[in-house]
Amino acid sequence: MLFKESLETLVETPLRIQKSLKESEMHQYQGEKELQSIEEILNSHKSMTDSEKIKISDDIIHSLLHLQSIDSKIYGSFSTLNNFLKDQIKIVHQDLKQFDEQISKSILTLKTDDIKRKEFLKSNNENETGVLPPDSVCFCRGTSNDPIIQCQSEICNIGWYHLKCIGMKNRPNEKWICRMCERSLQ
Repeated sequence: MLFKESLETLVETPLRIQKSLKESEMHQYQGEKELQSIEEILNSHKSMTDSEKIKISDDIIHSLLHLQSIDSKIYGSFSTLNNFLKDQIKIVHQDLKQFDEQISKSILTLKTDDIKRKEFLKSNNENETGVLPPDSVCFCRGTSNDPIIQCQSEICNIGWYHLKCIGMKNRPNEKWICRMCERSLQ
């Protein structure tokens, strides 16, 4: 569930950025139109009377106030985007921390289980026959007390195998690794 929510959040982020940029472009376009309007007013003032110049002054002030409003909207869009991105970064950091904690717990559990299994096997393998209780060995989970061999790979989930189940008659003199571990090591 953690990963799905994180991915949804990451998918949403570029969309929010695009939306903010489009809003900013729209506001910038409005600002450019206001500046053109002011420029036109200023260019036409040469042949005007004083009363017309006062009216033009009022129009310019109105346009400048509108520009200020547009500027505030642009700032607001980027401020909102900045806050959103900061929140997303916090969420990603929290998710990473939670992920690390979950992984650490599962690794610790796996290592603890592996240690317990090895201690159990060691304590039950002190006789000369090398036979363990049938419910703790091999993929067959059979009830036989036939000779067994240990997989020398540390990642092996089973650990011990009946010689007959793996097609061996005698234990080899060298280190032996089961087929599943051989595949995973390649």
